[in-house]
Amino acid sequence: MLKRIPTAADLVVAVDLPKPSTICTEEGYIKWMEDRTLWYARELLGTGVSIKVERNSLVCGYGIVSKLHKLGYPVFLDLKLVTTIDTAKGHVNDLRVFKPEMITVSSQCSVAALKELKDGLPKTEILLLTVLTDQHEDRDASLQAADKALAAGLGGLVCAPMEVAMLRK
Repeated sequence: MLKRIPTAADLVVAVDLPKPSTICTEEGYIKWMEDRTLWYARELLGTGVSIKVERNSLVCGYGIVSKLHKLGYPVFLDLKLVTTIDTAKGHVNDLRVFKPEMITVSSQCSVAALKELKDGLPKTEILLLTVLTDQHEDRDASLQAADKALAAGLGGLVCAPMEVAMLRK
């Protein structure tokens, strides 16, 4: 039996688009990515979900966030930022303009850089990645990432399914 998710707002739909093999120009690629991202968004109008935008769709620039906001979507930018405290300030300046509701950051960031992002983007949920899904499970790295997220006061973690039980303890 399937369980119902309480509200559509609890769902984030990933618009992870592969690079098309038939488009040869930079302009064509950027236009195709923006068109496809917005096509998916229009298909989901009225469902109440959030849209996750990952790096391929960001070839369109952060302006894609504004276009999704105009359609009524909360936006989750899956940036996987790896940053120092100095570059975090630059990210804050860029992202403050576009106001994404959520972003991901790498566990390689220092606690100070994570705090800089959190403080500079108070209306954006900052989520720390424990380990990338294509990496092998590393219990210690996952626990260190969770400790770092807590120390920085972040909103949560993005983790692999096999990490959930361990991280809840």
